[in-house]
Amino acid sequence: MTQQIMVAGPGWLGGAAAEQWAEAGHQVWALRRSSGPAPSGCIGLVGDLSQPQPAADWPRRIDQLVVAVPPSAATAGGRSYAATAVAAASLASSLGAGHLTWISSTGIYDRHDGSLVDESTPIHAEASERVRTLWEAEQALMARDDSTLAVTILRASGLYGPGRDPARRYTPTLADPDRWTNFAWRDDVIAAIEKVGFVAPAGARGCYNCSDGHSMRAGDIVRALHGVWPEPSEANASGAMRTSNQRVSAAALRAAGWQPRMPTVLHGLAALGHAVQHPDRETGSGQ
Repeated sequence: MTQQIMVAGPGWLGGAAAEQWAEAGHQVWALRRSSGPAPSGCIGLVGDLSQPQPAADWPRRIDQLVVAVPPSAATAGGRSYAATAVAAASLASSLGAGHLTWISSTGIYDRHDGSLVDESTPIHAEASERVRTLWEAEQALMARDDSTLAVTILRASGLYGPGRDPARRYTPTLADPDRWTNFAWRDDVIAAIEKVGFVAPAGARGCYNCSDGHSMRAGDIVRALHGVWPEPSEANASGAMRTSNQRVSAAALRAAGWQPRMPTVLHGLAALGHAVQHPDRETGSGQ
């Protein structure tokens, strides 16, 4: 069935999603705050999520609103990220959308001790400005009083894929080889939007971690790429102390029927053209 889809924030993730959906035969509008070329096959719109609907080029009705706007872009004009979330929900309702999918981040857990996190893990909003920003936006959406609009939050891990290659960060002088890392291949996130966001029941509120579910120590990635376990670099150690160190469970998303195309980051790195040692060997911690 053809869907009417609006993608707010058609950047590296949102733009690829918009193009895929247009190619599949859906009608897709791509909303950005400044002018620029629309993703292939899509109708480009310039404006803000909260602006009044222009009569000429905005759709009268949509089925899906997908928001892939990072906090840095959403708050550039001085508005809070939570206000952007509220505006997105209001726009979805005004256009008769049945579903709103909001791309968030597993950075919201902000764990540094290697612990396992899932959707029931407590969020410590006071931990940092970034955590507070993400949490307030999610809470604003979950509290939305609209019995017809389904809201799905996807907390994505380490996004990578064509045009975003993480390999350069994993060198033999890595500062923190024992740190747990988590990744989500771009097209796997797009598939997750379709699997749980596009089909959520009317009025439902759902939150899912979107990660390949195979946490891997940073040193194992270095060893797969370079054949050696990294020697920690003191020059980089201070920055490493501020980096997340957690293992992200994607069990809830898998239970909903989603399966990642890239089961581990090693498979993804191989797909990006890297010579990876033993990409099919079980390495790390799967959740």
